[in-house]
Amino acid sequence: MKNMKRLVGTWLMVCGMILLPACSDDDNKVVAPVFPENVEEIALESPGEKAILAFNANTEWTLTSSKLWCQFVSKDGNKAMLVGAPGKQQVELVITDDIWDFEVATAEVSLNMGGISQVVARVSRAPRNIQIEGYNENTPFKINYSAGLGESSAILELDANFDWELNQKGIPEWLEIKDLPLKGHAGRKVEIKMEVKSEAKVSKQEGRFTFLQQKTGKACSFPVLFSGMGAEDFETSLTPVWNWTVSEGGTQYAAGSITEDNPTEMNDFPLNIQVAAKDNQYKVVRLVKGQMGLVEPDPWSGNEFFKIEDDGKGHLTIGAFEKNTGKEREGYILVFPNEVYEKKLQGNVDNALSDDLMDINSEYEQYIIWNFKQEGSAESGTGFEVLLSGYEPVGCKKGDGGTNFKNILIGEYSVPEENIYSVDIESGSYIQISPKLTPEQWGGDLKDLTFASDKEPDLSEGWEPAVASDHCFAVSGSPSKTMYIVFIDKSSGVPLPVKALVIVVDGSRTQKKL
Repeated sequence: MKNMKRLVGTWLMVCGMILLPACSDDDNKVVAPVFPENVEEIALESPGEKAILAFNANTEWTLTSSKLWCQFVSKDGNKAMLVGAPGKQQVELVITDDIWDFEVATAEVSLNMGGISQVVARVSRAPRNIQIEGYNENTPFKINYSAGLGESSAILELDANFDWELNQKGIPEWLEIKDLPLKGHAGRKVEIKMEVKSEAKVSKQEGRFTFLQQKTGKACSFPVLFSGMGAEDFETSLTPVWNWTVSEGGTQYAAGSITEDNPTEMNDFPLNIQVAAKDNQYKVVRLVKGQMGLVEPDPWSGNEFFKIEDDGKGHLTIGAFEKNTGKEREGYILVFPNEVYEKKLQGNVDNALSDDLMDINSEYEQYIIWNFKQEGSAESGTGFEVLLSGYEPVGCKKGDGGTNFKNILIGEYSVPEENIYSVDIESGSYIQISPKLTPEQWGGDLKDLTFASDKEPDLSEGWEPAVASDHCFAVSGSPSKTMYIVFIDKSSGVPLPVKALVIVVDGSRTQKKL
């Protein structure tokens, strides 16, 4: 019995030894991982963009990303590592803005199975775009026109996401920015001041700002627009515009002063003035003041004693005046935008004047660029110079010498009473009469004058023109009857009686009540 038990035990031991190795091999069998044959290339542009990574795992697996900005989407949120079971897989990748720079970045996605790791995908993230907050192709920087030469300015509040540089090539040629080149840092706001150049202000302007990235030289560009002047806008460089003085000789000028006790320094002509109107479309108008008011001078009327050069681009030059041998004379220069001159004034400067044509309406005073008075001779415009036999002075007196011609001269000829004078001579005396009028006022033509008395309307026979000096004219004759001569002033463009001399012969007086 004992031997039987020993035999059974030996048998069981042998069977156990036979069966034991077979069970151990099944339990410890290792499955070799199978990886994708190719590395997948995935390119994504901007943060938040996603892609699908597909692979087949024949064992449990783990995915890891080499960069924090490349993550795996799961029901629990985005993760940098993902674990899964065997089978076909479609894993969603997403890129973030973590450490997003201005260069292309690459992350490697590794698949780990059975203790072996292999790169199965490379994910590239496009570089960050350089940009300036608030401005792009559809949102330009705008500059509005403001009055005043050189004062259409603006401030660009710059907020860039890159270290930047702005140089002369990066701004439109019609803009001026001081201290270029300028540099700044990402995220640090700065103010850039600029001005539209004077010559460019008259028109609408377009251009671009181009900022360079300091590190790479890449450009960030956006449009810049300037509105330009309005149709009725106008500017002048001259200030003040009122009360300028021109010397009697016409070679010098002085700026206007508030009081006569504080005269300004005389300067030599020419005088340069800059003006600005929309698109350089403007009309220059000269006006001189005469008895009939303000008129435009012209060479045929003898009142064109100054001229203006205009280059058509807003640069005006006033040259020396002609010498003034007469009384003080006054004038204006105005510059009207074409819109104002053609439409509001209908092409006629008289529409800018008062009803009596003596003054400029306040509405249009803004277009005055120069108001002046040219000094005249101390004796000009008053009295007469009468020479007996052409050389011996004969005194003149105020009034009509008791002839009662005053009523005729004032009533019929509109001669100012203060400009009526008389002289006593003997019958047949040869006299030369200088009215002290400039060539612009009277050019020596006897047809412009009236030689008459109360009974005889034409006593011009025997009178001849003469030259009193280099700058004015006279008449000469031998009157035998008491008479008057009416002299005219043509400087306003219209011949107007300006003064009269009553010639009393042999002390005779007319007693007729007129």
